[in-house]
Formats: sequence, C-alpha cells, structure tokens
Amino acid sequence: MATRSRIGLYDPQTQTVNSIYCHWDGYPEHNGKILVKHYTDINKIHELLNLGDLSVLGEEIGVRTDFNNPHITEQCIAYSRDRGERYLDVCMTKNESLQEYIRHSDSNEEYVYLYVPNGNPHWKCYNTSTGNVVSIKANNEGTETDFWSDGDCDPAGGYGPHSHI
Repeated sequence: MATRSRIGLYDPQTQTVNSIYCHWDGYPEHNGKILVKHYTDINKIHELLNLGDLSVLGEEIGVRTDFNNPHITEQCIAYSRDRGERYLDVCMTKNESLQEYIRHSDSNEEYVYLYVPNGNPHWKCYNTSTGNVVSIKANNEGTETDFWSDGDCDPAGGYGPHSHI
C-alpha cells in the first residue's frame, strides 16, 4: 500500500507554496530523509518541483527511464517524464497560502513536506492523520510534536498568534 505525500516549497515573498504529489514511501523515514539529505539546494528543489508529480522520490532528479522497469533506482520516477502522462495533468500545484497548502493535502496525502528557504533553511513535515509536526533528521526516524503548538496554523485553519514558518 502506498504512503502518499506532498512536497512543497514556501515562497516567503509571495507567501505561496508550490508543490508536487509523491505516491510511494512518503513517510519521514524514507522521503523525509531523502529530502533532508539530498534536497537542500534551492535550485535542485526547483528542478524537483518542475518534474511534476512523482511515483517515487529519489536521491537524484535523474534522467528519463522506463516507468515500468526503472534501471536507476536512486532517481526520481516522474509521471510525465517517465510514464508519458500529459504534463499539465501532473504539473506542480500553486497554493495561495500555507493554510491552503495544508488543507489541500489533508484529503489525499498522509505526509506533507515543506521547504522553508528563509532564515534558517529547513524541511518541515506534517502528519495529516495525526495533525502533528514530525521532526525529520538525516540520521533518525523522527519524532512527532503537537502540530498546533508549533505555531504555523491553528485548528481552525488560520495562522496562530505566534505563527512563524
């Protein structure tokens, strides 16, 4: 069974989030670790998002491969590039706010990842089934903390009084 996730990039200038869907292995111990270890360069993150929706997140963006028989296992497998789906059907999604990004993801993905490039650039992970923030680190499995006390959103879907990204 798939563990679906959404991978997004926060734009502090416009306060929007561009994101893509990823079908397999979305849990922090897999996709979270890959993002923290291999996707810290903003240009590489843009390149990842420009691939559009993914079947598999890999350590590298990679090259076109046979979707049903990928020959390079460390690379991303994309629906458009590798399966030939129409790009407009699987291209990145632009959410007009952080709240919209979180709400959009609640119905489909178990984990929502967000790269925050300003200040101290870092990845955040939200478990949409528990409503908790998951701390992801390159060398451990991560721990969950209360999502709402993290200050990004309140349960009603808006920013909390002490919100920060």
